[in-house]
Amino acid sequence: MNDTQLETLDQVRQFLEGTETVSFQIESKKARYRWLQHILVKFRYLQLSKTDKGLICRYLRKLTGYSPAQVKRLIRQYRKTGRLERKQRTAKGFPLKSISMPKGHGFALTPYKGALGIINAIT
Repeated sequence: MNDTQLETLDQVRQFLEGTETVSFQIESKKARYRWLQHILVKFRYLQLSKTDKGLICRYLRKLTGYSPAQVKRLIRQYRKTGRLERKQRTAKGFPLKSISMPKGHGFALTPYKGALGIINAIT
């Protein structure tokens, strides 16, 4: 998609009113974040009025497919740091640790995030 023709807020408004479905082809999320930052800088997002900020938010949501909450989170990051950076995180699962029990018991107790859970003991 080529968005270089959109230079003013009126053009963005006309674009949003005139399109139904738009496909946005950026391969990596990192490149998508760079494009988002470019749009926020290009339209001087931090200096816009509230209604114009809403217009840019709608534009970003429509082209990226991000939810309103995601766009708000990214704009908050831009407002705070002046740039958008993707922070890739991996969520660690809760480790399952078995407690040794005397033989003959069919179950072992395991701590699970502060609570006790019951699992079948491996014999």
